[in-house]
Amino acid sequence: MIFSHAQVIQGTVYDSKTRETLPGVVIFFDGTSIVTTSDYDGKFRFVLENKINANLVLSHLSYESLVIEKPFEHRGESFFLKEKTNTIQAAVVTAEYDPFRAQRMHVFKNFFLGESVAAKSCAILNEDDIILRYDNLTNILHASARNPLIVENRHLGYRITIEIQNFQVKYTYTHTPYTSPNTSNVGSSFSARNPISFELAPMSFSYKINYFFVDQGRYDISLTRRRNEIYERSRQYFWTSLITNFALKESGFKIFNMLKEIHAEDYFLVIDDPTQNTKEVLLMPDTDLNRKHREISDRRIYGVMGIRCKKNIVSEVIFMTNRFSVDHFGNIATSGIVYLGDMSNQRVGDMLPRDFTYTPSRVPRRLR
Repeated sequence: MIFSHAQVIQGTVYDSKTRETLPGVVIFFDGTSIVTTSDYDGKFRFVLENKINANLVLSHLSYESLVIEKPFEHRGESFFLKEKTNTIQAAVVTAEYDPFRAQRMHVFKNFFLGESVAAKSCAILNEDDIILRYDNLTNILHASARNPLIVENRHLGYRITIEIQNFQVKYTYTHTPYTSPNTSNVGSSFSARNPISFELAPMSFSYKINYFFVDQGRYDISLTRRRNEIYERSRQYFWTSLITNFALKESGFKIFNMLKEIHAEDYFLVIDDPTQNTKEVLLMPDTDLNRKHREISDRRIYGVMGIRCKKNIVSEVIFMTNRFSVDHFGNIATSGIVYLGDMSNQRVGDMLPRDFTYTPSRVPRRLR
C-alpha cells in the first residue's frame, strides 16, 4: 500500500569487514511495533504513513547493534555492522558462581520491570542470559545480557525484545532501628550504644535500552481497557492531545504554572509540517512559564509545567528547549525535555509501543 504522504525507509545491510550482504538482520524503529528483517540480499524496506520520532536500530546476534538517529534523513543507504568481539568475556563472567544472584535478580526485576500489576505479569523468557555484577567500590549493581531479553507481558498482551545498552542500580546507606542481627550481603554497621543499623539498599537506577514489540493479544475489550488505562496517563497521549486543537481538557489533562491552572494555547504555538506529517511546537516567547530563566546542568530552562491527568496523578515537565517536533503518535524528537513524577517512572512492565493506536470507548470531540 502506498500512502499519499508515504515515508519510505530502505537500505542494504553489509558485514563491515567482508562487505558481504547480511540476511536475517532485525531492523526496527526503537520502542515501536514497526519491525522487519533483511532479506537474502541484505535488503529491507519500510513504507510508513506517518513519520515517527524514533531511532532506527539494526540488530543481529553476531554483530554490534547499529543505531541510526534521524533515520528519515538516511534513505536508500548502505549500513555496515561490526562483528561482536566480547562473546568470550561475557561467557566467562556468567560462568562465575554468584551466591547472591537470586537477591540481585529480584532487585533487577523490580527496577527493570516495575512493581505494577502489569509488571508482575511479566516473565523474562531467557533469564539465564542476564549478567549481574555488583561493584563494591561504587555500590552499583550493573546488568547486561548475552542476548536480547524476551519479555512476555501477559497483562498487556505484548512480547517485547529488549537489548540492554546500560543498566545500573545505585545502592545508598540507609538507617533503621535495630531489630535483629543484620544479614545483608552488601554491608552494615551496628553500635550497642546507638541501636541503629546501617545497610545498603537499592535507591535509584538508570538504564538505556533498544526494544520492539510484537502484539500477541487478540481483540478483547478487557485487554483494550488495560492498555488504554496506561495510555491515558502517558506522555504520548498528552502531546497528541495538545497538538490536536489543544484538546487537553477533553482528554482528562490539566496543566499548571506553579499552582495556577493555565490554558495551553496561551503558552504554546503549534505549526504544521506537512512534508514530515509532524507538528512543530513552540513555547510562546513572551510568557513566563514558571522558572523560565533558571539553569540545570549548564542548560537554560525555558519553562516548568505541571500536569495532572484525570486520576489526579501528577507529573512535571522541564523545558530545556523552546521548540520541538511531535509526531502523529505523540513522540518528541528531542532530549531537551525532562519529566518528573508519574511520567518519569515508567518501567518496562508498563510500556506501550510508541506507535500505539488509541481506541477509546468515547473519542473526545476535539480529537476527531
